[in-house]
Amino acid sequence: MKKIISSIIVLTLLASTILITPIVASANIIIPNDNKWHQFDVTADSTYTYDIVVPATGRIYVDLFFATYDSYIDCSLYDDDYKNELVSRGVGVDESIPSTEGFDKVLSKGTYHLIFKTDERGGYIKVKPKFINYGCNIKDNSTYDSPNILSNNKIYTGAFTETNDSYSWFKFTIPSRKIVKVSFWSYVDHIHYSLYNKDLQKTYIDRADLYGTESSPNGHTETFTLNKGTYYVKIEQDWDPGRYKVRVTSFTTPKLNCKSATIKRNKTKQLKVSGGLGTIKWSSSNRRIAVVNSKGKVTGKKKGTCYIYARRNGYGMSCKVRVK
Repeated sequence: MKKIISSIIVLTLLASTILITPIVASANIIIPNDNKWHQFDVTADSTYTYDIVVPATGRIYVDLFFATYDSYIDCSLYDDDYKNELVSRGVGVDESIPSTEGFDKVLSKGTYHLIFKTDERGGYIKVKPKFINYGCNIKDNSTYDSPNILSNNKIYTGAFTETNDSYSWFKFTIPSRKIVKVSFWSYVDHIHYSLYNKDLQKTYIDRADLYGTESSPNGHTETFTLNKGTYYVKIEQDWDPGRYKVRVTSFTTPKLNCKSATIKRNKTKQLKVSGGLGTIKWSSSNRRIAVVNSKGKVTGKKKGTCYIYARRNGYGMSCKVRVK
């Protein structure tokens, strides 16, 4: 009786192990992400596991080729601890023609297990993985209490993957009242973005929508005048893992150093813009009277009056110039 009970316990433990972890008939072989075919012989009624190492957050493309004629194969992709089945395919192969299959997934850095289960026929399988690194420079999983920190005027790249959360939190702080531009880029079908004050009691952007694709990303910029303090950005996705970018740019309003000036013909006057960020675009209302170069130097050409214009960060400024 004791032997029977012991046998039942052993069988129960074995059954629970099979349910938790897929059966692996062969030692795990790492398949490199080199965009080349790798061929493996398989036998009937067997299970094979191969590892794919994802070196960073990005998208992996896997092409599959099955030469197990007049047979059926189950193909699965699991995460490192076998908790999540990310891909599940059933492939039938006829008597003479190999079958092909493929998938692509956005994955976080880690090791993933590609599992094949054959039925009554053996043969061979070919696998060709190709990995595209998204160049992410933020942590995948973030919360309000542990957000990614946004530095001024720096672009941050993140991605929603099959294994991380469907939202990301960011925080930025401005030392005084400033104009702030918050820019977003979507490389996926649909993301939402929001902007809040520190305690989330004031909403400046409420789950705005942004659509894009991997080959044709879409961007949008929102501009605010914000008081000194800390602010939070939240980016979310509903169903489509992929890449996104975010940037916060803060600056004081650009100002021109003079509103009017008088110069003589062939003489120059240096104009300067303070505040703002980035390139300044200069122009003259009448180049026959005065011209201005890309650095703001004005040269008088002939007697008359015109306006010199400067534009930075979407703000226009002007100086009235009289040439004697």
